[in-house]
Amino acid sequence: MNIFFERIEHLKAQMAEAGLDLVAITTAPNLRYFS
Repeated sequence: MNIFFERIEHLKAQMAEAGLDLVAITTAPNLRYFS
């Protein structure tokens, strides 16, 4: 059970990093249109 939770925490960290990358990728082009 401990290993399971550790894996979930690891996945959450990876998803958070991927989410930040996704936000940067999706907002950078949009900022160009607005400016």
